[in-house]
Amino acid sequence: MLDDSRNALLQMCKEQEDKYKFEEITQQDICQLGEYLKGISLQLDRPVAIEAALGNFVVFRFYPEGRGIHEETWIAGKRNTVMAFGLSSKHMMLKMLGKGLTQSHTFAALDPGKFALSGGGFPLKLKNGLLVGSICASGLRDDDDHNVLIQALDKFFQSK
Repeated sequence: MLDDSRNALLQMCKEQEDKYKFEEITQQDICQLGEYLKGISLQLDRPVAIEAALGNFVVFRFYPEGRGIHEETWIAGKRNTVMAFGLSSKHMMLKMLGKGLTQSHTFAALDPGKFALSGGGFPLKLKNGLLVGSICASGLRDDDDHNVLIQALDKFFQSK
């Protein structure tokens, strides 16, 4: 049962990553996506910290009152995971758990303190598959952090 549930979630992640690809993406697009994330965040009971980046160049960042270094550390780990593997951080978490690996054993030669196995990081890819950046959220349960990103991506793509 657990494997079926994990497989369904893995399939959902793959479908989301295939669905949200860009013809092109500019810094203005990143800022618009960031503003959507910020708006969604501020509607939550516990607003989340967010970041949108092209490569490692952070174009948009928002830390609501009460959020700080803890979320910054998680966001950096999620961004690093997305940029290293080209998949959402939730997708990588599910893949690694499926292999029986934990946070401390996951990345072998990579520094586990710099990577996060937790939902809330999502790749920004062009339709040709090129990874160009990431969006990240931190402050809620990992599923909720992931869902905030999906809501913002839905809104962004509906506006185009």
